[in-house]
Amino acid sequence: QSTVRESIPQAEFATEKIESKLPVYEFVMDPQDLRRMDQNPRGEERYPATFKANGVVHKDAKIRYRGQWARTWPKKPLKIFFSDEQPFEGQKRLNLNSCFRDTSFIREPLAYHIYRAAGMPAGESKLVRVHLNGEFRGLYVQVEQPDKRFLKRKDLKGATIVKAASNT
Repeated sequence: QSTVRESIPQAEFATEKIESKLPVYEFVMDPQDLRRMDQNPRGEERYPATFKANGVVHKDAKIRYRGQWARTWPKKPLKIFFSDEQPFEGQKRLNLNSCFRDTSFIREPLAYHIYRAAGMPAGESKLVRVHLNGEFRGLYVQVEQPDKRFLKRKDLKGATIVKAASNT
């Protein structure tokens, strides 16, 4: 059973404007929750966070690490969950891949672009800046969640989404 707190302290985002041509995603979460998340990176617990992007604040967001073996990396990928009442850009989930093994930060977005250019039903992706509790966490690749919304947007009526998982 999860011991995750149901609320977080008043969100405090960066007071000065962050200059970037990339989208800036800011998260504020209780430091104790962040410590718990770091101590159990393979856990499925969702921790409360406040998310801010494009001037819009999402107070009911939840955050956890994502992936299988990528959760062992020093820079872990993130998965963000939004409420039904306030999705982010129409999405209820946000995947932020850390690119820990790709220091160029280009392979994954380029692969998605090539798949789309070849007519494959690939998700959207883009580079973003991530800040957590006022500190720059790094560049991440935002990857579209393959869900019913994705299938509808790609006109894949009746298609099935299969998720591959590793037991290692």
